[in-house]
Amino acid sequence: MENNVVLKKAKEGLRIGLWAFLIDFGFGVLLSLIINGFFIGQINQWVNGSLSEQITFSFTRFIRVTSFIMNISVFNGGGTIQNGSEFHIGALIFALIPIIAFWLADRRENKLKTFGYIEFVVYICSAVVFSLLLTGYSLITKGEILGLGYQFGSLKNFVMTFIIVICIQFFISLNYNKEFSAGFKSARILLRILLGLGIVIGLVGTILLLGRYTENILLIIAAVIALLPNLAVYIMFTLMGISVEFGEQLTKLMEMAQIDISFTMLSLPLRITFIVLYFLLLLVLVLRIKKEHYLRELVWFALSFSFVSFILAYCTTINLGFVKNLLDVQFGINYSVAFGVPFASILLTGLLVMFARILKKELR
Repeated sequence: MENNVVLKKAKEGLRIGLWAFLIDFGFGVLLSLIINGFFIGQINQWVNGSLSEQITFSFTRFIRVTSFIMNISVFNGGGTIQNGSEFHIGALIFALIPIIAFWLADRRENKLKTFGYIEFVVYICSAVVFSLLLTGYSLITKGEILGLGYQFGSLKNFVMTFIIVICIQFFISLNYNKEFSAGFKSARILLRILLGLGIVIGLVGTILLLGRYTENILLIIAAVIALLPNLAVYIMFTLMGISVEFGEQLTKLMEMAQIDISFTMLSLPLRITFIVLYFLLLLVLVLRIKKEHYLRELVWFALSFSFVSFILAYCTTINLGFVKNLLDVQFGINYSVAFGVPFASILLTGLLVMFARILKKELR
């Protein structure tokens, strides 16, 4: 009986993966049409200079731009570039494409109020199908766009697409009030609070900063929509005492422009305040975990939140190489720090609470 249920769920996953890919492809085609129809000339001048040849519509470039959009929407790397590292565009705004695709493809499954390993079979199968189809399409469309070579079809990108798609489906399920353990619930609350603070701070900061340079409301709104998701994540890490790391050239340029989103540039009292508030928040959440299965739920809390932090760090890393062969544009959060700091801080807070309870009991 259970084997039949698993097989049924596997077939459902295959269907969802296929539909999600087709919807994602549709969004890619639409955006590619807009880019190739209205913006490709400006992009060509920005990439190759104002003296570059005028370009016309090309079907080959059209399908490659579609592939490019689909890959950066799941944060795949595009191969080695001039600075010796991997080309990567970690713009969270593009994540809306696969999120909407899987939400539309999996609406029936998302409405279930329970979550177990049987339901997880759906996520695994759909992720495998989506990853295989995207990898195959990427291999077919590899080449150059405006003279810039890229390669998205790789084993690493297949694995990362699989992981990202699993995370996207899990993220969607979190918003349907499914029944999770106390550890997962604590991780969800912590993530929502920190990202909520990041959104508020980022929104106010972006508006104030852009207001110094332009009074164009539409430009400010467009910049907020494009930048706010990444800024919210960077500020979330800042609240945990983790700094955004920039390339040397970009750091100097930001200092000249008086732009600061790096934790290390903040004043010492403010840095200490952020860390204290973060640990107070952890303390409140840890105290909410019941004594029954306390250690197990504490570990789940630490692992789940730290894993999400790692994924967010990966998804917001940007490395464009040398723009116009002048400025090396690369910045993001160190992956090991993004996982290690929250994991250690949650475990430390939880163990201190446990020892305090033991000590209180012994002193009675």
